[in-house]
Amino acid sequence: MSSNPAYPINPVTGTTTPIYVPASASPKAVEIGKHYFWLQVKAAQAYFSDDGFFKQYFGVSLDRIKNIVVTSKIRLDVPALDDAALGVKHLRDLRPSVPVQLGLSPNLIKLVPATMTQADVSLDLLVDKENQLAKLAGLINTDSLFAPLALSPGALAVAKTISSLAQKTIQAFIPAAEQKPILQFSGTFNLAGGDVREGYYVIIGTRDTSAPLPAPAAKLEVQDGSLLIDGRPADRLSYVILELGVAEARTRDAGANTPWHRKLREAEDEARHAGQDPFATDESRRQTWDRVVGLLREARVLLAADAEYLPGEADKIYWSSCELCKTALFSTGTKLAGATREREPWTPDEAQSRAALGIPADLDLDRALDDYLDQVNWTRAHVPAGVL
Repeated sequence: MSSNPAYPINPVTGTTTPIYVPASASPKAVEIGKHYFWLQVKAAQAYFSDDGFFKQYFGVSLDRIKNIVVTSKIRLDVPALDDAALGVKHLRDLRPSVPVQLGLSPNLIKLVPATMTQADVSLDLLVDKENQLAKLAGLINTDSLFAPLALSPGALAVAKTISSLAQKTIQAFIPAAEQKPILQFSGTFNLAGGDVREGYYVIIGTRDTSAPLPAPAAKLEVQDGSLLIDGRPADRLSYVILELGVAEARTRDAGANTPWHRKLREAEDEARHAGQDPFATDESRRQTWDRVVGLLREARVLLAADAEYLPGEADKIYWSSCELCKTALFSTGTKLAGATREREPWTPDEAQSRAALGIPADLDLDRALDDYLDQVNWTRAHVPAGVL
């Protein structure tokens, strides 16, 4: 959005659309169905010095405005989220002609699969002219009226509840005529276009004609969480710096409390215990393997229905658990009761077990799982723990 339609504004004021600033030499583009992404606030600043604007639209001078309120609206184009999730993010003192760091908590969108075509984000600055929300500063500034968006059923339920509470809070404490944002930092991320890349997205705003928006050709840089424009600090502008990250794996550990994870653990524990039994017979291991296969197949159905995981990663998590179960139950170092040098313990036929487990017969399983381990290790090393 290039300007805020709530007010007739000078072309040099308002807000810019998101301006992309690379964070690395070779940034990855988000691919639908292949990647996960997350979105954080890297930094946010408010700066106001034009007293005339506040007198015109709020009937008071700038030095009478005590607080600004930051609200967020996030919408992902997914069926489970039928409306934008609203949150009241922060309440800050407004000091005329002084850049104020808004101190926002960073996470807006947690690590989610790129299965949607579009993500919309908006951070709005509202004026609390009568200083009413100061009574709730403790709640607001501890994120009691905000939740980062995720796609698990529990997270979506929390987001919807908090969104309703946030909306009621704004309506109760700020008069309807003053609920229009003085600046609206908004952006639409079109994932289907293939041009959304990891890095920074900077949205700049101003209400002061003496501190206009930068020219389109200006060079933007992000250094230590601050914005530089043509090499100089942007200390007379308001801005938001969003950081978008991309990953290829969410990891199995991130689903530790899910039904499918518990089912996989149950299968693995059963295989491990039977594999460690020195008195197990061929028949007992056949029976254990049948039970393990049943548990794994149940887990696969549950995992495939988890909206937080891409189908490709769901398959790899399942395949790795299948291999773990086979190794635990039929390890070459384990001897069955009565086994001799002439007779090896019973193990399932590879083709038959793959068919029973639904693993493609022509799949190079070792290579697929090695590639997945690399992706998991990258996620563990680079994805912030707070977005999982």
